[in-house]
Amino acid sequence: MTKPILDERFADWVDGRLKPAERALLEAEMVRDPALAQAAEDYRRTVQMLRGALAPPVLEGSIADRVLAHLEPAAPARPRLTIRPVFASVIAAAALVLAFVIVRAIPPPTVEVTETAKSDGVGGRDDFSMGGLRPAEPEAGELPSALEPHREAQPVQGAHWLRAVTLQEPDPRSAASQASLEGERAEQKNAGGAPWLPAAERAAQ
Repeated sequence: MTKPILDERFADWVDGRLKPAERALLEAEMVRDPALAQAAEDYRRTVQMLRGALAPPVLEGSIADRVLAHLEPAAPARPRLTIRPVFASVIAAAALVLAFVIVRAIPPPTVEVTETAKSDGVGGRDDFSMGGLRPAEPEAGELPSALEPHREAQPVQGAHWLRAVTLQEPDPRSAASQASLEGERAEQKNAGGAPWLPAAERAAQ
C-alpha cells in the first residue's frame, strides 16, 4: 500500500494563491510524476466536497426580503379623511366672512312718517322722534291721569266772582257815558228831586 502524497502546495494550488512561477513548477512536476498529479487531483476533489457540504444553503433572497414579499401593501389612506378637517375649516372661515359682509351691507333702519300721520296733523321733529304717534286726547268729562288725584278737591271759597271777570280792554266810550251818568245823578241829587234813573230802568218801572 502506497502512502498518499501530501504536498503543502496543494492547498495554495487549489485556492489559486501560488505565484505564477511556483504554479508552473508544480504543474511541470505533476506532468513528470503521475502519482503527484493524481494526489493533487484527489486533494482538489476532497476540498470541493467539504466546501459544498459546509456551505450554507442558498436562499432566494434574504429573510427580510422574503418577509417583506409576503406582507401585503398597506392600503393608501383616503384623501377625503385627511382633507375633511381642512375643508371644514375653510367653509367655516368663508361663512364668517360672508356674514360680516352681509351685516355691513344692510343699511340702518329708518323711521318714515306715513301719509295718515301727516293728514292727522302729526308731523315735525317731535312726531318723528316719537315714531309718528301722539298721545290720545281725553274724552269729554274725563280728566287726564295726572289730574285724577285732584278730582275730589273742594273749590276755593269766593272764586265764583272770577266767572264775571272778562279780559277785555275798557272802551273809552263806555267810560265817557259812565261819567255823564254820574254827573246827572249828582245834579238830580243836588236839586232835591227823586233820584235819577237811566231810561232803561224808568221804562222797567
